[in-house]
Amino acid sequence: MAYAVQDLQPGDIIAVYARGLIGAAISWVINCPYSHIAMVSQGHLVEALATVTRSPLGKYRKSGDLFKVPLTEEQRRRVIKALESKVGQFYGWQMAAEDLLRDVMHIPVVARLNPRGLDCSGLAVWALQEAGVTLTYEPVPSPASVVNSPIPIGPRPWNVASAAALRHRRRHRPSATTTLAGVPRHTGPRSRSATGLAGRHNMSDPRRPGS
Repeated sequence: MAYAVQDLQPGDIIAVYARGLIGAAISWVINCPYSHIAMVSQGHLVEALATVTRSPLGKYRKSGDLFKVPLTEEQRRRVIKALESKVGQFYGWQMAAEDLLRDVMHIPVVARLNPRGLDCSGLAVWALQEAGVTLTYEPVPSPASVVNSPIPIGPRPWNVASAAALRHRRRHRPSATTTLAGVPRHTGPRSRSATGLAGRHNMSDPRRPGS
């Protein structure tokens, strides 16, 4: 996780990790560690929040992954033009509702990529389409379909999820002096009183000489 601002080029994609309740809900629905997509424009990010907004390049430097998109200079100019033309446009809540109907309620939705109302992933897919690049054929794209596309070059979501699960297990691994049940475990030599007590309560132990 993390990217260097100097590595960014127009047309690149920033996939942002799920944060908060809304991000966690989106991540759960689409089965992906990312819940938001931002695009690199000329000197800033363009992303669909409440409206399509310009943001600093380093906004997600510690909470997102960089996906490089191989483009020609002409294609990068087209992406910039497409992104900047949507700044100020309202968020595409219709696309979000279609995601909910399709992925959660399993209602077949025949949707079209509507440039008048784009969500974060729809904005990225549409901008690249304007440059002649088809990122995904899904009618209602999501962060999962964006990062699973074979075109962007970056970490694979299943590897990201596996690494996160491994870090979680390591953080919650029982300590050397604790049993799995959370009961402290004695790791040093038994004290004399404990040994004597054990001896008095095990007089009939067949392994004890003379018993």
